[in-house]
Amino acid sequence: MTAIERVDDVPGPQGGGVAVPLPAPGEVVSLPVLPGQTVRLGFDAGPGEVMIFGDDLVLDFGAGRVLRLEDFVDAARAAPPVVLELADGRFLPGDALLRALAEAASPAWAAPEPGAFLGAERPTLQPS
Repeated sequence: MTAIERVDDVPGPQGGGVAVPLPAPGEVVSLPVLPGQTVRLGFDAGPGEVMIFGDDLVLDFGAGRVLRLEDFVDAARAAPPVVLELADGRFLPGDALLRALAEAASPAWAAPEPGAFLGAERPTLQPS
C-alpha cells in the first residue's frame, strides 16, 4: 500500500502539506484535500489522464495506478486554493488546473476569469 506522508516543509493547514508517492500498479489511492494545502507529487507524473469526477480530481497513470484527490474542486475554488507541487519543484494552483481542464474540455464554454469585465464594456445581446 502506498504511504502518504505529512510533510512540514511545504505550506498547508496546521503547518504542513502531504507527500504522495506514485501508486503501485493496480492501486487506487484516495486522499481528501483541503483549501490551502500543498500536495507534493513525489514522482514524475508523465503521460496519463486527468479528469474531474464529481468533486474529485482523478489522476490515472496507467497500469491501474490511480490517485484520487477528494473534494479537490471545492478546495481549488477556495482562497487560498489547494496547490499541487510537481516533482520538478513547480507549483500548480488548483484553480489554475480547473481553468485549464475547463478550457481543454470546451473552449467555447470556459468561464471568464473573475473580474474579466472590470474596466470594459459588458457584452450585450443585440436584437436583429
